[in-house]
Amino acid sequence: MIAGGVLGLVSACASIPAGSNRLAQCSSLIDRVDQRIADQQVGDAEAEPVDGFPYLRINRFLASFRSELGDATAFDDWLRRLRTLDREGRIVELQNLGAANIIPFVDECAEMLLARDGKDATFKSRLLKAGQAPHHYNNWVRAAGLYPLTHIGVALGFDRWKADNLPAFGEDPSIWRASEILYTLAADFDLPDSDVGAFIDLSAQNPLGIPDITGSVLMRMAEAYAPVFAVEETSSADKLGRPHWGSQRATPLTDPSDPVVYIRLAHTRMDGKVLPQLVYTVWFPERPREGPLDILGGALDGLVWRVTLDREGRPLVYDSFHSCGCYHLFFPTDLVQRVPVSEDGDLREEPLT
Repeated sequence: MIAGGVLGLVSACASIPAGSNRLAQCSSLIDRVDQRIADQQVGDAEAEPVDGFPYLRINRFLASFRSELGDATAFDDWLRRLRTLDREGRIVELQNLGAANIIPFVDECAEMLLARDGKDATFKSRLLKAGQAPHHYNNWVRAAGLYPLTHIGVALGFDRWKADNLPAFGEDPSIWRASEILYTLAADFDLPDSDVGAFIDLSAQNPLGIPDITGSVLMRMAEAYAPVFAVEETSSADKLGRPHWGSQRATPLTDPSDPVVYIRLAHTRMDGKVLPQLVYTVWFPERPREGPLDILGGALDGLVWRVTLDREGRPLVYDSFHSCGCYHLFFPTDLVQRVPVSEDGDLREEPLT
């Protein structure tokens, strides 16, 4: 029923001649698609829609360039990337909505609206003002609610977790070998740092200097720096698997007969340079609850391992965290040095910019 309603709008948009009427139809189409996605709660959380520009999305990384876009080619490159984020997000959302067949129509409408708005003399200034770094903190609720009290308990719980778990990193890993299963990406080649550095340099030949590593090159790099996931299996909850929806689509499941490692490219900025990050994610069927007050337990759990490389292809920092964003740990190499910052003792967990 949802897809059918959207298809009716697409037919109207695609059948009328080019001009202001079609632009109005396209604007209405995107508004209605967005409303249906919101109503069905199938939105993609990867990037944030830009207020007033329904065909663009932004993330914290791209928002960091807002003050560096005086050059027209840099702005155009930045704009193209915001448009790509929206396209990728809409593909996911329309698939979630069961309306993947209308993706080309929605994308065409988005391009038409961008072309129209881009002719406005105020387009760039309005977009730079609207393209804020997204965050999902509600300061009023945090101040008026129980957060000022509960964050103390959370901090104490985290201290206990560190005391219970961090000492294990200093122990001999052989003590777990009898009960652990190893998962890794098979790589039958050596990839010198110098070759990786060349890949990074060649892929960053764009106005923003962002390494756009894709395809077989990304896979070779991912295999070269891939971790070995050593999982101590004490129950079925410790088996890696491919996530999928169950028959009722109420709770996601994992298939332990098909363990997979998901790989994607991310970026960060350091000392004026954009650095590539190789991100590896694995999924478990659940995190068993350790008690009635365990708010982190439940179905589906994931672990993320991230490798940040410098422009010469050398690992700078490794870090890991659960897919919920918790239990974040950093493992720096000798190429970087920890610098204390004022936020170290701040329990408010404000997003860093």
